[in-house]
Amino acid sequence: MKKLLFILLIGLFLFMGCGRKADKINVQSSPELVNPVLKECIIDYVGSCMQGANDCDNKIFKLMTIKYTEGETGTQVYTLDLAGLGFLFFMEPRPLFITNIEDIYIAFYNQNNTDFQMPIEDMVKKLEPGYPSFGPEYKEYLNRRVQYPDDKFYALCAFDADIWDGDYWILKFSNNKLIQKTIVSGTTGKPINSITYN
Repeated sequence: MKKLLFILLIGLFLFMGCGRKADKINVQSSPELVNPVLKECIIDYVGSCMQGANDCDNKIFKLMTIKYTEGETGTQVYTLDLAGLGFLFFMEPRPLFITNIEDIYIAFYNQNNTDFQMPIEDMVKKLEPGYPSFGPEYKEYLNRRVQYPDDKFYALCAFDADIWDGDYWILKFSNNKLIQKTIVSGTTGKPINSITYN
C-alpha cells in the first residue's frame, strides 16, 4: 500500500509540474560593458568625432562599431569606428550584439566570427528608441524582400545610410589595462598618432 501511495504521489507531482505552463522568459537586456577604461575610451572617441561638427545631427556620431580581435601575446585589440546611420545593416557579418552606454549605441563584432550574427529585426528593436526612422525603414525592407526576394541589396537600401570616413581608434589592452592607443585616418588608413601607456 505504501508503495502504491508513493507512486501515486510521484505521478501527481509529475502531472502538476508538467501540466503547468512554463513562464515565458523574455530577455530584453544586452551585455553590459564592465571595463571602465574601455567605456571611457568609447565616450572620448565619440566626443572627438563630434568636435567641429556642431551643425550636424549628433546621432550620426552615437552609432558605432567595436571590432574585437586577440592580438599577439594574448592582448585584446578593440577597433572603435562610427557605423554611419543605417550602414550597420549592410555590414556582413552583422554584429554579435548591440549594447549602449547612455545614448551611444555600440555594435560589437568579433573579427574572427562569421558564424553568429544578430538578426536584423533584433538590431532594429534595439536601435529604434534612439533612431526612430529605423522602424519604418525596416517595414520597407521587409516589403522589398517580398517583392524582390533575390535582391538583398535592394531590400537593404530601404535603410537610409550615411558612410563615415573619419578617423578610427585601435586600442590594445592587456589584463584589462590600456597599453596602446593608435588613431588611424579613415581616408588614408595610415596612423596619425600612437600613444603607449605604462
